[in-house]
Amino acid sequence: MRKPVIESNVPRPAADRGRCHKYKWLAEIEVGQSFTAPKSAVQKLDQAYRKMLQGGHLPAGYKLSRRTLDGGTMRVWRIA
Repeated sequence: MRKPVIESNVPRPAADRGRCHKYKWLAEIEVGQSFTAPKSAVQKLDQAYRKMLQGGHLPAGYKLSRRTLDGGTMRVWRIA
C-alpha cells in the first residue's frame, strides 16, 4: 500500500446510529393504551423492547404487559 495523504484538523462527523429503530413507535404509546399483534410479532417486539430499555430509548419506568387472546393473537398494554 502506498502512503496515504495525512491531514490535520478535519472534523469528525457525528456517529451514525444505523437504521432508525423499527419499533420506535413504542415510545409514543401512553399508559392505558394497547394494541393487538400476532404472537410471532410480539416475540420479536419483546426483544426490541428489552434493547430499547437498555439503550435508554424509552422513558424511565416504561412497562408493557401482554395477554394471549384466541387464535394466536396477543394484546399488549402499556401499564407504566
